[in-house]
Amino acid sequence: TLYFEAVNKWQNPRLPIPDADRVVSIRNWDVSALATEARALHDFAIWREQVKTVDHLGAAISFERNLATEDRRVEPVRGAEISASAFSMLGTRPLLGRTLTERDEHPGEPPVVVIGHALWKTRFDSDPAIVGRPVKLGTTAATIVGVMPEGFGFPVNHRIWMPLRTDGSVIPPRTGPGVSVFGRLAPGRSIDDARAELAVIGARMSSSDPKTHEHLKPRVTTYAKPLAEGGIGRMIRNVLYVVNGIFLMLLGVVSANVAALVFARTATRGWEITVRAALGASRGRIMTQLFIEALVLAGVAAVVGLVVARIALWWGLTMLVGTDALPYWINDSLSWRTVVYTALLTLFGAAIVGILPALRVTRLNVQDALRSESAARSGLKFGGFWTAV
Repeated sequence: TLYFEAVNKWQNPRLPIPDADRVVSIRNWDVSALATEARALHDFAIWREQVKTVDHLGAAISFERNLATEDRRVEPVRGAEISASAFSMLGTRPLLGRTLTERDEHPGEPPVVVIGHALWKTRFDSDPAIVGRPVKLGTTAATIVGVMPEGFGFPVNHRIWMPLRTDGSVIPPRTGPGVSVFGRLAPGRSIDDARAELAVIGARMSSSDPKTHEHLKPRVTTYAKPLAEGGIGRMIRNVLYVVNGIFLMLLGVVSANVAALVFARTATRGWEITVRAALGASRGRIMTQLFIEALVLAGVAAVVGLVVARIALWWGLTMLVGTDALPYWINDSLSWRTVVYTALLTLFGAAIVGILPALRVTRLNVQDALRSESAARSGLKFGGFWTAV
């Protein structure tokens, strides 16, 4: 269960918003260096004008700066200069105040910031009157205009946001800071449509600026899973599936061992099974009873497994990795897919533990079994193989 959840978080990461699969990331891929070219502010300005298959196109530049407040406390925080379109794209409403707007991106507007829930809680003691409070972020004096709800950390695990006021059109190609570009697929458009359009725009830019763009190819991926969709991601996915197959075989071996113990226990119930059969119970009904007993055993194991997996996942994420280093869409909860997967494993284990012994113990002649039970009270005999088991 724990392994399946880890695989699912790697292979199917999702932003915690409706239609998360329609939020995409756009990156430049350098085919000569086999690496991402993050310096894409110049290209972002062109994409924002020409791309029609993606709405709310925006960009973010990550930073880590000292946050100073009126009480002269200073601490480093991870934040982002971000396009205001990010908030309308995600549809996440602020807990207090407002989010950034397009007007905030104008150079002449007063500097403003939006803070995350964790920062508001730990640094500002959950002050309900936080909106309008002045702070200093690096060398920039700004005013807090909003607080985001708990669990929000777009674009990755950020805690404070400022409007992006850098004009990419005046920046030479492949210069400036690294930037992440995002957007939401336009209504009626698919990710393949976006890839086709970006390929055409990329080819046009390669022709007009061969010195800087000859080897650059725009790539469009679902926002939360660029690694899982790449070549390395496919290789890791294959390894994950092989290991999961090994775990399934291990579960089969364990269940077979338990089935042998259940058969040994069921052998002592020969008189009960014989009498039930003599009173008219069909073989199927007796097998159903034994299967349900095994299902109860497997169900208890499943509940224990889910609890242990939940605790282990929490411990692993908080102790080994650290919550501040994880994308905000990765959490320590178990997804519904994992619960369904565990339920299927429960049925799989119960079938081995319950049905296989039931097939063995119900293969008897009622009259012979009654005579044998009356004489020796032992309706089932272990052969050499089962004795060895």
